[in-house]
Amino acid sequence: MLQRLLLACVCLTPVAAWADLCAVASAKETYDGFDGLSKPLKEEISNYKKRWRSYCGKREASEVLALFEGLIVLAPKLQAEVESKHQEDFLEPLRNKLPTFVPAVQCFVYDGSTQCQASFEQFADVAAKGTVEDKLFAETYRAVRGYDTMPPWIHQTWDYGGCTRYGEFDWVGTLKKIDEARGNVQGKTYGDQLNELKHGLFDRIAGDVTREGTCSCKSKTAPLKDLPKVVAYLEKTKESAEYLGQARTLLSGLQKKKFKLRSDAEAHCSGG
Repeated sequence: MLQRLLLACVCLTPVAAWADLCAVASAKETYDGFDGLSKPLKEEISNYKKRWRSYCGKREASEVLALFEGLIVLAPKLQAEVESKHQEDFLEPLRNKLPTFVPAVQCFVYDGSTQCQASFEQFADVAAKGTVEDKLFAETYRAVRGYDTMPPWIHQTWDYGGCTRYGEFDWVGTLKKIDEARGNVQGKTYGDQLNELKHGLFDRIAGDVTREGTCSCKSKTAPLKDLPKVVAYLEKTKESAEYLGQARTLLSGLQKKKFKLRSDAEAHCSGG
């Protein structure tokens, strides 16, 4: 899902980002060096750009959702096609040129492979000019996930991973932000994305269950203080059975010492 994709961080001011995206939408599609993209994908790129050009001309708030819907459909298709290509002479020009004529899509190298994904940061600048729901989704995403390589509940200790910020991260407050936004969003598109945001938060807990232990950044006993609060919150909310089970399993395993309690500060356990 889109929320689980690694997003590149672009440092643009809102004004600069807006001007850039409209210019990108109007830029000529130039596939020199990576003409191997399929015809259907090229057509989808063209249709996506048409939505942007329409919006840039009218700047109507009601059209922002259509931009986002186009983006979350296009980005995974683009990545899937990129993953099928292994020629460096194809990927290099694609990384450099595609973002110059496809708005809010970024290509970069991560873990030795090319990634072409949606830029929620660039979209947020446009969402700020949209409807109440556009703004609510963008603001919630920024507050919960942000645009760094790693989410705020993980402290990055090496290129591709890190420890969990138990005792430092506000798990319950973050869950409340997601659930409150979800309750105020009527449309399916943003609702699904908020669900994915919550799923991304629990991916860490589910991973700890699979690994049968935690790697807490500081105190190794901090999970025993945070997880009961998470469980208590989930017990009060609806549609949380999957996550409640994960949190209970992890907490029980740690309490009964079936799972390992580890601290990255005491003994490097986060990999890399």
